[in-house]
Amino acid sequence: MHFRPRKNAIQLVRTTYDATTKRGRYATIGNVPKSSLALTDDVAAKLTPEEKQEFETFVTNYRNTTALQAKVYAFQFPEIVQQVFSAVDLVEGKDRDLILSNLSQAIFDIRAFIGRNAAK
Repeated sequence: MHFRPRKNAIQLVRTTYDATTKRGRYATIGNVPKSSLALTDDVAAKLTPEEKQEFETFVTNYRNTTALQAKVYAFQFPEIVQQVFSAVDLVEGKDRDLILSNLSQAIFDIRAFIGRNAAK
């Protein structure tokens, strides 16, 4: 069993050996939404107990990796902002306008986020 992260879901794929072709065959068992990372009843019914355990291990590792990645982004954020400032100085025309527009929206989003989380 292996897991393929997709845009909004995790795809569960079972590999079985095909003796006639002497190769592995891949069968998609189902998808699990990234938002919940919980097995639906129909997908869970298709899994063996060992595969369910593999999925639980995957979910634990996936959550840990995602949290670590978010932490890295948070610590890199000031450096990234400085790089954006440098980019504004290097480009002209529509590209510069787009960067400034994105930057303006980001500032708005950051202020809203801080407002929602400052009291916590």
